[in-house]
Amino acid sequence: MLAWLKRWFARPVGVAPAGPVDPIMAAVAIGLLGFGIVMVYSASTVEAAVGFGDPQYYLKRQSAFGAAALAVMLLMSRFDYHRFRPLTYPILIAVTAMLMMS
Repeated sequence: MLAWLKRWFARPVGVAPAGPVDPIMAAVAIGLLGFGIVMVYSASTVEAAVGFGDPQYYLKRQSAFGAAALAVMLLMSRFDYHRFRPLTYPILIAVTAMLMMS
């Protein structure tokens, strides 16, 4: 399993190493994430208090998902996206199937 991961994350020949994170793009992404969390909290405080007895239930839940999303974003920013090319159609079919199930 480890050899497979090393091959998958290895850089192809001729591809430059990943540079630093663009600070403006990172700030915009984090700002939008924070704004979304505040909006979820603002819209769901009463419902969470009535349904769960904790007004911050949805705030905590959304914050946990936001932290996980930032971690995935950081990991994926270091990943060469060209490696997904062979998986284009399987990913497209999987996403379409998930959308049809919802």
